[in-house]
Amino acid sequence: MNNPRQMLRMLALAADVLITDYSKEIVEIREQWLALLSIEQTAPRLRYVL
Repeated sequence: MNNPRQMLRMLALAADVLITDYSKEIVEIREQWLALLSIEQTAPRLRYVL
């Protein structure tokens, strides 16, 4: 998975493991995701689940 949008989608879906060629990018994306409040994480989760 090398697309940042797909990485974010997997984080929103609470994936346990992400395999990518871009380790620096996923670390940055994950840090940004974890910096969000749980209420801010809800909208993307709902969008990907529904």
